[in-house]
Amino acid sequence: MSVLSPRASKELRLEKLDGGWSARLQYGLIRMYGLASSVVGYRGAQRYTWLLSRLFNPENRAVVRHSHGRVSVFLNDGYWIRLLFPRYVYEPDIANVLPGLLRDGGFFLDGGANLGYWSLRAKQLVNASGVVVAIEPSERSFNRLIQNIEVNRADIHCLRAALFNDDDLSLNLVTHPLRHGGDSVTDDRSLGPLEEYGREEVTSITVDTVVRRFASTTEGNPIIKLDVEGSEIQSLDGAREAIDGGAIVLYEDHSSDLSCRVTNYVLNELEMSAFALQEAGPPVPLESAGQLRQLKLKARRNFNVLAHSRNLALAVDNLVTSAER
Repeated sequence: MSVLSPRASKELRLEKLDGGWSARLQYGLIRMYGLASSVVGYRGAQRYTWLLSRLFNPENRAVVRHSHGRVSVFLNDGYWIRLLFPRYVYEPDIANVLPGLLRDGGFFLDGGANLGYWSLRAKQLVNASGVVVAIEPSERSFNRLIQNIEVNRADIHCLRAALFNDDDLSLNLVTHPLRHGGDSVTDDRSLGPLEEYGREEVTSITVDTVVRRFASTTEGNPIIKLDVEGSEIQSLDGAREAIDGGAIVLYEDHSSDLSCRVTNYVLNELEMSAFALQEAGPPVPLESAGQLRQLKLKARRNFNVLAHSRNLALAVDNLVTSAER
């Protein structure tokens, strides 16, 4: 999910290009595409990036500074390439609510952290007294996560593991060199020829174990963000202790799943309150999975959902702030 933000253009600054003249040319061509496609929401940027990358060194990368800190983006990474476009805002619905959820001394678990975009933002919000834990199962994405943490000299705990409903399981992670945003331990989707896919073995860990290990000295309700590509229910099952203790969960319910199975599980099995986040405006209270289905059909996009125990008094309407505040 993304929107265009006139404010973002004032915050983005290129700090470094690795790769010499080749990286400068590749970066220039990408930025030209971004300028031309901005009026249509950067449509096609991912495919353009992949096609262009065939002509350049795969190690070419840019380091840009924006409101979240520094981010290192490889110039062949179609998923993250839009972070190089001045008016692009990543997941504005999360940006709207996260400042209202996190305070000094808080705790944030970034499940499926990828390159650490939300981990870095969360660390800004919880400051030195707070704790951020970034969990990423893919070896390549984990290495890039570490690079981004080091670029920012951020005090963030990084674990290479997969969130699941039990600890120390050996799971099979299906990976893809281009579509790394869909790396999954449960979803063996046929997104292309099978020979394009890789397999990695990764160890599982539960949300409850992470919270017990890292959150004991923090304040407020733990914030658990799940971007775990098909293992949301298993991850939530492994977070029952944290949820009962007041943890607030942010998870993605994909547009392709019109049964909204994760939200159905949250509402009916875990008996939590749930709210569909909007790119602008207050979260929408969800009474049923069918209600979210209607929102998906209308908006034709994935929805991030905020959920918490029904015993927790949380003024959700007051969470919305200006994106990229």
